[in-house]
Amino acid sequence: MRSGVLWLASRTQGVLTWATQTRRFKQITLPKNNTINKIYQDKNHILWLGTNDGLTRYNLTTKDSKTYLQSTDSKAVYGEYSVYDIFPSQLDDKYLWLVRFNGLDLFDKSTGKIIEKRNQKKSGVNGENLYGFTPFSSDVFTYMSSENFYIYSGKTGESRVINGLKDKVNPLKAYTFHQPLKSHPKELLLSTAKRLYRYNEKTQKLTTIFQSNSTKDNVFHTVENIYLDEARDTLWLATTQEGLIGVNPSTYQRKHYIGLKNTLRTDSIYSLLADDHNGFLWVSSNNGLYQLNLDTLNTNTYTIEDGLSTNEFEPISAVRLQDNQLAFGSNSGLQVFDPSDFITTSSKSSLEITDIDLFSKSLSYYPNEYTNKPLMLSHKDMGLMISFSIFDYQNKDKVRYKVTLSGPTLLTYDDLKVNKVFFTKLQPGDYSLTVSAYTRDGVNISIPKTFNFNVAYAPWQSPIAYIAYLFGIIIILSLLFGSIAVAKL
Repeated sequence: MRSGVLWLASRTQGVLTWATQTRRFKQITLPKNNTINKIYQDKNHILWLGTNDGLTRYNLTTKDSKTYLQSTDSKAVYGEYSVYDIFPSQLDDKYLWLVRFNGLDLFDKSTGKIIEKRNQKKSGVNGENLYGFTPFSSDVFTYMSSENFYIYSGKTGESRVINGLKDKVNPLKAYTFHQPLKSHPKELLLSTAKRLYRYNEKTQKLTTIFQSNSTKDNVFHTVENIYLDEARDTLWLATTQEGLIGVNPSTYQRKHYIGLKNTLRTDSIYSLLADDHNGFLWVSSNNGLYQLNLDTLNTNTYTIEDGLSTNEFEPISAVRLQDNQLAFGSNSGLQVFDPSDFITTSSKSSLEITDIDLFSKSLSYYPNEYTNKPLMLSHKDMGLMISFSIFDYQNKDKVRYKVTLSGPTLLTYDDLKVNKVFFTKLQPGDYSLTVSAYTRDGVNISIPKTFNFNVAYAPWQSPIAYIAYLFGIIIILSLLFGSIAVAKL
């Protein structure tokens, strides 16, 4: 159980293994629709879940659920009954703001119904092609249409145009608003097709925080979520096409890139939840869940192979629960877990040479046989195969090996996915093979293991043979020149 793997003996299927750590992830599913677009945490362990078919009230204690505003029409337009976002209301504790197919609605939790807003007909927040609703302050929201950018006050029920923004940004290229940064609480935060902006309405100054490096105009390279790591002076941006980007929160200069080109399985990053106590950032995506160490920038990858019910999460669906568990919404319900269950010690595994084979003859290898002496191979030996392992059966698919062969023949494998190397024939001489194990995310997880061996020279090709050849040539030449000298006398 040291590795968290149970070894199970079966009568007909041999020996099986089961990783108990897959139970760290708990799945919450609903009776009907399980695409969780948004999670809002209410009092008394109540979650409000925005789905593709209504709003669901879920009790974490009793596991009971009830769905409101769901479709009763089998021919309804797709998305017509979806709840895309949920915000609290300061107008009254019994209200929630909901972003739905036709804009922003006010929901009464006590009756389970949509209620009429103040100045309902003149509010401007209900209709087609309205999107990007985000709280700017209590019961005040920024949003946009295909024609302009607006601010709506739930207290007065009135909307107005955001002054000057349309002159600087094309609404057709806009994606969504984000909540203001702590450093600039009175400035709007706008994500567009290729940029993230700060906008000061009073001065009408537009500041670029992020700009995509892509040259493709037909794809939106947007910022989906933001997390400010004040302790390390880094603003993390979850982008939908360019990975997780870390920038300086003052100058906005890029500091870090984490994505498909180094440690992640995707560049489409969605939600960011901080585990401040342990120094980690949890990152959801369209291909797995990631645990980022904010000090070392090393990552751990979690997929369905590690206990998740899906690899694909919803873009803005994540929340820290009142008991410090983390919840991420996906297309198959909620994934809930305690981040402290994923804190592991930094001790490294022991990597060992498990087998040595030769094609030319049989070797009776046993562990540590060549710890203090090299393996001696004759010039006739061929087909050398060396196997190794760190004995981590739970994470065997995540392990990569770095293998370095030094000697007359030099070889290096930086990302070997199999736990063996094969050499058909090597030049004569002394060799040293060094093996170390890494995760796919680049974290070293083993102490390097070195194996020494020697390939003998063929008798007629050895250094002694060449010395003998040299002496023979010298003697022959000496005799030849001597006989010529005698003949001249």
